Amino acid sequence: MQGLARGLGAGGYVRSPTFVLVHHYPGPLPLYHVDLYRIGPADVETLGLEEIMEGDGITAIEWAPTAAAMLPPDHLAVDLAFGTEETARIIRVSAGGERSRRILDGLAACVSSR
Repeated sequence: MQGLARGLGAGGYVRSPTFVLVHHYPGPLPLYHVDLYRIGPADVETLGLEEIMEGDGITAIEWAPTAAAMLPPDHLAVDLAFGTEETARIIRVSAGGERSRRILDGLAACVSSR
């Protein structure tokens, strides 16, 4: 999450919102970091998640399957897994719509050019 916040130009210390549930990081493109680990699908509606997602920034949701019914059809999904080495991580990004596909293609072009 720290890398995403830094890439969006959001200032301040980025921390897990486990107990607060939603953190807002202002910047040129605001970041809303949502952690749904501790709540069930029925409780998601009380967070105002739809309003956050319709806002002016990027919404990053940890444990997003908890809110699957509320996610827009066009979104990026990022899955993280441990690699074979202790510090290795596997990152899988998938697109759920045309706009997300264009974003993913742009990200792939940036990564492949390094």
